[in-house]
Amino acid sequence: MNKEEKNSHVLPFRSWVVHFSPYCLATPQGIREKYGKFRVIFDSSTQSSPDEVVLNHVTPTDQEAPIDFGTAKRKLLTNIYNWRVSFPDEVIYLALADITACFRFPRISADVTGAFGFLAESLYFISSSHVFGSNTSASSWEAFRRAIQNLITILSQRDDLTEKHKELLDALRWVEEYTEETRPVLVPAFPCDINPGVISPDGSMTPMAANIYVNDILAAAAFREKMLKLLAAVIEAIFLVCGEPDIAVRQCPLSLEKWFELIVGPRQIVLGLIVDTNKMTVGMTDEYIQQCRGLLNLWDQDQRFFKVGDMQKLVGKLARLGEGAPWIYKLMSHLYTSLAFALKSNTELLEKSSSGFREYVRQITSKNFSGKQSDHLRHVKFAMKKAAKMVNKHNHSYLVNPTMLRN
Repeated sequence: MNKEEKNSHVLPFRSWVVHFSPYCLATPQGIREKYGKFRVIFDSSTQSSPDEVVLNHVTPTDQEAPIDFGTAKRKLLTNIYNWRVSFPDEVIYLALADITACFRFPRISADVTGAFGFLAESLYFISSSHVFGSNTSASSWEAFRRAIQNLITILSQRDDLTEKHKELLDALRWVEEYTEETRPVLVPAFPCDINPGVISPDGSMTPMAANIYVNDILAAAAFREKMLKLLAAVIEAIFLVCGEPDIAVRQCPLSLEKWFELIVGPRQIVLGLIVDTNKMTVGMTDEYIQQCRGLLNLWDQDQRFFKVGDMQKLVGKLARLGEGAPWIYKLMSHLYTSLAFALKSNTELLEKSSSGFREYVRQITSKNFSGKQSDHLRHVKFAMKKAAKMVNKHNHSYLVNPTMLRN
């Protein structure tokens, strides 16, 4: 919380303030640890009862911008392919950049900062910037993300930015230059109507682009000088939209920690996948493969029974392997079938044995609630969530059939 306050994301008050204002809410908080770093999570969706109104119920998303950052990875791979079509004998460099605390850049109006308040360490904090956990956080950032992404394409055509951002660009590390002996074999790509390359019919090169997945900027370009121009455009676009660096007042919008760790080269870990532009391949990291093996090792070869929760963890982990090896889906059909059977059986068992589950089902189907009509949808959603958790967490065991065992 000291870090949050230092970066001007929150304002602290005495805890008694929350009791004396009708405009101050106290939303539960969680914390998530990843690689030794901690992030405060704003839990604005969990209800302890159907009558409890949480913030995500009163922040509508009907008029929010559609979110399309999910296409960033596919666009990056398409971009790499087109570079290879036009430059079959050149190494295609990959570089990543990160925007610091991206969801914090949309600022919250002073009138509603108390609505995004929470208690922590015997203090009451109001949020002056958006939070991690609101149903409007991603869509509020979307306007910034699109502005930066579109600016990169325009700014990459300027020649003066590499000099302007020379200090940051000089701090980058690059893979060692290839010699004639160490030069790798470059896998070719072939043009088609959809992917004709980056050279237009008139001989001009199409403007370079970088794609943004939430706050991760994914850039690819052949030739070192072109990559430098592209990265200079990335820096300039971030500073234009999110503000020039002023460490005394706020964080630098370009994550300098990740910038200085970056090694520009033809092989990078992009969104958890190993992208190799020399081989034109996408693969899984050794760390993720080990996690999958560790999970598989929990299943003995002679194991005869499984539970829904264990199967869901295994299926979820294995399904991501399909991003690097699509054939994995052909082996998983029997696992999906067994999981679907187990979920259906859990539902039937709960209908016969659990009065609580039957009551939730009755509420969902009859929609017969006391109170105002406008509150009924909230009650239905609460009942559906509770019923779904009961089905997924039911502890009954199911037989591992022969086809499932072979897979």
